[in-house]
Amino acid sequence: MGVAAIVGVGAAVVGAVEGDKARRAQRQANDQRAAAQREQARIQQRQADIKARQARIRAIREQRVAQAGITQAGSNAGATGSSAVAGGVSNVGTRTASNVSTANQISTLSQEATIFNIEASKRAQSFSNEASAAAGRAGIARDVGSAVSIFK
Repeated sequence: MGVAAIVGVGAAVVGAVEGDKARRAQRQANDQRAAAQREQARIQQRQADIKARQARIRAIREQRVAQAGITQAGSNAGATGSSAVAGGVSNVGTRTASNVSTANQISTLSQEATIFNIEASKRAQSFSNEASAAAGRAGIARDVGSAVSIFK
């Protein structure tokens, strides 16, 4: 075996090892990026949850103010306890309950979408890692095949 063949085999081995290191570093960087994206999605979901909770609190506060206004107007008109006042108060309560229920449904759907996106990101990252590993194995096989062809 000549010196050129030995150098060629050594270069192929070094190339394969360095290529494997680079693929591992790339996979680790991809994993970190995906983890950061998932964390960002979680934070955005928490922000949406806080905003939804604030909207529900605001709606209930507005309901109470409206009901108090109706009750006060009925009292000023001498209609305290009348069916008109009771109906107005009830109507405001029903509308508020409906609005809060809709907000809760939207919040639940948003949470489900976030969970789905996080799981999809994990699956995509797993497939990407598997593809990178397969490409790495193919590269090593190619490098070894090149080194072996020197001896033919």
